[in-house]
Amino acid sequence: MKVVHFAIVLVLVGLSLTLAWESQAQSVKLVNGQLSDANDVPLSNQTILIEGRKKLQWVNAWGLWGNNTVKFRAITDQKGFVQIVDLPAGTYDMKLVVPGGAPTLLKKLDLPSDYQTVYFKGKVELNQ
Repeated sequence: MKVVHFAIVLVLVGLSLTLAWESQAQSVKLVNGQLSDANDVPLSNQTILIEGRKKLQWVNAWGLWGNNTVKFRAITDQKGFVQIVDLPAGTYDMKLVVPGGAPTLLKKLDLPSDYQTVYFKGKVELNQ
């Protein structure tokens, strides 16, 4: 009889842990952008630099003393589309990097902790 009770308790604990694990799943966070020049021609194959600081989270107790600087690179596709996946919540500058020139600020982003998808359009004047 004790074995049956132990087995039932074990199954219930396992089921509870399985359900708790599923509730911890997080969705993908996206930053999507479409870049074009002053004539609405897509900026294809351009390097985008994303720099900033991520927001502190309660799960990162060491964040108070650690480095919260974030730096990403992304490249636009043929239609000028760029997508950054799972960029941490924080404040960022998005810059267009042109060989031989200084980076050009495209957009300032302030991503809240609960963001899911952010979309922006940008027009850039290229000096060539």
